[in-house]
Amino acid sequence: MAPESSTNPAWRLPPPSYHLLEALGLRLIAHIPVLRDYFQLNDEIPKQIMRTSIPVAIARITIHIVPILVSTVLIAMNLKGFYLGRTLPGVLISNDITAAMLQVLAKIQELLIVSSLSTIIFSAIRVQLLYGAGVPLGLLSSGFNFSQITYFWSEEYWGSMKAPIPRRMLFPFAFLLLTAGLIAVTAGPASAVLMVPRQQDYYAGVTSFYMRGLADDLQPNRVVGLESTMDELCLNSSATSLSTCPNGGFHSLMAYAMKQQDIKNGDNLRPPTLGITGQFAGQVVPIDSMTAHVSSSLLIGDIRGLACQTSVLAPWIPVAMYQEALYDDWYKAINTIVMDLKTLSQVGVAEYKYNFKVYLSTRTVLPIVRTACSPAQNASSEEMTVNFPILPEDSCWNDIVSANFPQFQSTPSSRLKVTWVPLPSTFGAASAGMIFESPWFHNGDSRIVVGCSIDARWADGRVTERDIGFSLNNLNQSESWGLAQMGLFSNFRPLNDGSWTQITLDESWLAALTPLNEPPSPSASNMTTFEMILQSSALIDENLLNASDPTIFWNEIFPGASNRTLFLEWITALLVSDGLSRYGSDRVLNSSGPPSEWSLMDYNKRPDSYSRFLGGTDALEPPQGFDYTTFEAEIHLEGLTYQAQSITDYLSIAVLLVHIILALGHIIYVFQAHQSSGSWGTITELLILAYGSRPVSSALRNVSAGIKCIKTYRKVAIVRAANLVRSTRDKLDGDHKHAELVLLADDGVKANPVDSSVERNNRRNTWPLMSSQLTSSIELSKYSRPTSSTTALLTPRNPRSRSEDSDTRRLFGGFDKQQRTELDEFYS
Repeated sequence: MAPESSTNPAWRLPPPSYHLLEALGLRLIAHIPVLRDYFQLNDEIPKQIMRTSIPVAIARITIHIVPILVSTVLIAMNLKGFYLGRTLPGVLISNDITAAMLQVLAKIQELLIVSSLSTIIFSAIRVQLLYGAGVPLGLLSSGFNFSQITYFWSEEYWGSMKAPIPRRMLFPFAFLLLTAGLIAVTAGPASAVLMVPRQQDYYAGVTSFYMRGLADDLQPNRVVGLESTMDELCLNSSATSLSTCPNGGFHSLMAYAMKQQDIKNGDNLRPPTLGITGQFAGQVVPIDSMTAHVSSSLLIGDIRGLACQTSVLAPWIPVAMYQEALYDDWYKAINTIVMDLKTLSQVGVAEYKYNFKVYLSTRTVLPIVRTACSPAQNASSEEMTVNFPILPEDSCWNDIVSANFPQFQSTPSSRLKVTWVPLPSTFGAASAGMIFESPWFHNGDSRIVVGCSIDARWADGRVTERDIGFSLNNLNQSESWGLAQMGLFSNFRPLNDGSWTQITLDESWLAALTPLNEPPSPSASNMTTFEMILQSSALIDENLLNASDPTIFWNEIFPGASNRTLFLEWITALLVSDGLSRYGSDRVLNSSGPPSEWSLMDYNKRPDSYSRFLGGTDALEPPQGFDYTTFEAEIHLEGLTYQAQSITDYLSIAVLLVHIILALGHIIYVFQAHQSSGSWGTITELLILAYGSRPVSSALRNVSAGIKCIKTYRKVAIVRAANLVRSTRDKLDGDHKHAELVLLADDGVKANPVDSSVERNNRRNTWPLMSSQLTSSIELSKYSRPTSSTTALLTPRNPRSRSEDSDTRRLFGGFDKQQRTELDEFYS
């Protein structure tokens, strides 16, 4: 630092507190009468352009501190996640008012970021003006204009790109401006996105549960009824009252069939529209539970028509059973929490009990079934051939093939009949086949026969609790599976990556799926549960039985007519998917005693299970002495949260993060250089600098009324010092120089100052900004080295000179030894 001698009086140096106010834009406070004398602000006195002082440097970079801290907190909260509950914090009751206040705070954060960026840009401009190759005229005011996005397609910005200064200096500075401009226009929205909490799904942790058996045992590719320890119970009349049996959804399906009755042609005969409702839109069928600890479920699917095939997706109920128990214990755990304001994370956990919804989600495989039935055929008692659709493994079905079944011969009957049959590989990816027979016609010589192919698979998905939601993780978007837009496609769209497993339905399991029902009346004797469901619907009605040709009547397709083939496909898919959703539910229950006393197997809580629930660690003991499969249940809440989830959240984080990097880079530079400046930080100060500089004869012509040519903005400006011829009064201020804004001509030569006689002759025709009464005895020559005389002007180094090239710096480059000697000079 320069010595504070009599020639540089100490009272000329403002204290760091003044520079702090200056950096924060609060310089007006220093003009309060009480403080004005302390800060020596009664008269304009010579000042230091670049000052070497660590306290002053710290004061001038404080503008970065608040926006960096706020951005860091916002980024940390959104990346780590923070749960607020159902209401925003604060004394205000209205969430809308609190959200509006947060929007105002986001705007303040935006203004702080823009001020921080402005400080960085002004610092770069000063370094280039004082010690670099100069600044193009079009970029001289960039510290004021960068926050306006239109500046980056203006003449000033693009005209400066061809300025005669080294590209290694110009382009980094232009890139800095562009980056700062993008941050300036996006900082406000980015701050608001991260500062205002949203009602969204919040990840609250994960815990594990266990099922005995390996994955191939729990969800095999061949479903066999004899593997069930409850096989005997599921084959008698009590099967419909046990939700662990494949036929456990009988009562719900019966009620649905009686209500649905039939499917009428309509939207399936018209081109797809943007809005699809009714029977050919997505369907949801609730299935109630008849047994304690066995969860209720939902079946979702699509009916062939607008979708290319009939399919139904179901949850896997054993997972839902454990999730329901975990849900109850998790709620007990959060109700034991007492809010502790000393621990921020504990505050968020204490708010878990205040939510809009809670659910658990577990990745597993889900049963999904597609069913395709052929058009009705008229079959006599001698007929042994039945038509079945071919189900391609990787596309929707189109073709039908006949197959002979010798056992198909039967005697006339007055009731409908369903028979399960295995299908060979010629029918594609068929898990099983089903033959439907209508009651025989009145003449007793024939009946309607329909063959249905069934394709069942295990698909990669998730099960959620409490409302038994579920979804597939990935779907094949190929058009070979039908329409892939507007929700008009089936969920049955398997990927070719092995995540879907073909299921073979064994006859023993199919027998348990459709056991003989306890007859409510003599006419219903020897009917299976599935036949009872079909009988209760309008699949077979008087209109069909009394038709002159029932087979033709069945196959007729016109708007408003019952489509019995689609109804048969739909009910069959519901039945099979519901049965598969229950597979293995008996394995996870301790079934000793009556069903009301059954309990989950291997649900053994650890002593500190509550704290483990909230800490996101395993709260249950794994089974000992058995092979088991581990499942992870994720806990999700819906409420007001800080948590980055969408692309807009991460883009907002990126915007604030880039500003933090730029601000920290500037802080590091200032600390390393120990130098800082507050000069020319306002438009007024920049105008005064130009006003106090000598007018030039060649650099600027015909621009006093405006600039029209883009090449004018390529002119390079530098700031250099000149000794003044001062009066006796001025000498009382001590030894100081005068700073001037100098423009370089296009050939790199400083423009000559206006001759004093010319100046006098042209004074009345010259814009006041371009006039000056300063004089100097030093000639401005091309890239001349500064002499030792105190009357010499500082000239820029030749950027193309090899000897000087190593001293040329980029935006925040350091200063050479000779330049440092002028750092703490005073300038009028």
